[in-house]
Amino acid sequence: MFVRIHKTSNMPGIRNHKGSSAMLITYLRDKCMASEEYYDNFFSHDMCHITPAEVIQRLDNNHRRLKRKDDKFYRIFICPSQEELADLIRQVTGQQVTEFE
Repeated sequence: MFVRIHKTSNMPGIRNHKGSSAMLITYLRDKCMASEEYYDNFFSHDMCHITPAEVIQRLDNNHRRLKRKDDKFYRIFICPSQEELADLIRQVTGQQVTEFE
């Protein structure tokens, strides 16, 4: 499994993680719209659909105990291998998967 936490310098147009998350959400939506499969929503651990405006509001208001110069959010990539994906699908659905598109 490949896991990476992106630094702000790796994200075009995003100077830091200290201000509003609006630029990050716009960047993610633009990237998604450019891909073949377009999804116009975000998700959390307890909700399947969260609007971009709600994501921005939640991230920007999540600042208890944070100082002005502290990062408020991070961007992380978690890229499981095909074997790990097959195992996750089997655990969730109970079905064995051998091919991916």
